[in-house]
Amino acid sequence: MMTGMNRRLLWSAVAALLCLLAPVAATPARAAELASGPIVTVTATIKPPGDSGVRFEFSAVKPGEYVYVRVRLPEGPELEFVGEDAVVDFVSVPYFSGSSFWIDIEAWTEENPGDVTYDGATIHTHAVAADFGGDSSTSVSVWRPGDGYWHVLPAYGDAYGAQWGMAGDVLVPADYDGDADSDGERRTDLAIWRPSDGTWWIKGSETQDYVARLGRDGDVPVPGDYAGWGQAETAVWRPESGKWFIQSPLGVVRAVRWGQAGDVPVPADYDGDGLTDVAVWRPTDGTWLINKSRLGQYTEGFGLPGDIPVPADYDRDGAADIAVWRPTDGMWWVQRSTEGLLARPFGQLGDRPVPGDYDGDARSDLAVVRPGNPLMWHVDLSDGGLLATGFGLPGDVPVPLVRTP
Repeated sequence: MMTGMNRRLLWSAVAALLCLLAPVAATPARAAELASGPIVTVTATIKPPGDSGVRFEFSAVKPGEYVYVRVRLPEGPELEFVGEDAVVDFVSVPYFSGSSFWIDIEAWTEENPGDVTYDGATIHTHAVAADFGGDSSTSVSVWRPGDGYWHVLPAYGDAYGAQWGMAGDVLVPADYDGDADSDGERRTDLAIWRPSDGTWWIKGSETQDYVARLGRDGDVPVPGDYAGWGQAETAVWRPESGKWFIQSPLGVVRAVRWGQAGDVPVPADYDGDGLTDVAVWRPTDGTWLINKSRLGQYTEGFGLPGDIPVPADYDRDGAADIAVWRPTDGMWWVQRSTEGLLARPFGQLGDRPVPGDYDGDARSDLAVVRPGNPLMWHVDLSDGGLLATGFGLPGDVPVPLVRTP
């Protein structure tokens, strides 16, 4: 039987080791409650993208009781902690450097070993695409060019609308203010890019609305978190030169040459380090050219002329997978980094691909929008279910729509 003094010594040793392993956070972290039961509460504070790590905080409802916590990650070590109303400093775990992960949690106390708080949770370190509800899931949503209205149907709650933009604008929704609520979930901001003058009009969900200027007519807007700010940067790709112009939140612009005229920009986090990688897909031969921020340059042939690139994290490993949707037969071809090739028919000629995490399980779902009145959304949920809902009118632009070559 372990005595109280031995437990304190064990806890001190564990805490000291974890402190040595942990890097220092560069920007404010985000907190999320992972599990809560009658006796034990477990909270995680998540470091910003680019600084992998998580701090576990756990406590007993009754002061003085010793808390035991076991955390299982999708891959990697199983973490076990013991302490008295304890705080574990940031734990550096490779799998927390990506976008989102599922973990299992068990927690109990010495006085009540049979009363276990058991729960699972998804940890999100950066925003889910088109998450306007702040619920860690993609919102069914459209933009109406005639009046500039956004119409949003979040996974939880009622539909709502907001006017932002006008005809001729290009949709560039992203999390530009790096906001997070009490559960650590981030919210996508309404935003448009105006090609006529290169202005970005951003409606902050937690900050004031603001305007930025970057790009010119003929550029392609490609917002993303390229440098680990924990929020999206304004960015454009210039087809004529293959240059990417990326503007930091501080207004500093840097240029990167990647791609050529005729390519389709497909920026995403392909190496799971929390940073957006510059990347293009070449429709003429189906070649993906990716400049990974952590793993370097990567080239792979995947897809045929006429396909539409649909990169996303389809296997919940925190890294985007290269993928294409074939309009002629509705086939999705996904090269999953951990689960192998996925070939699945979903959709038909005339549909438009809108992949996203519609059920909030940190795995992108296959999805299409079918023309009609209303627009019909069909989602092949990753848990095996199907979602079909009518939302939007003819002429509306589906917000999660991927770029078509």
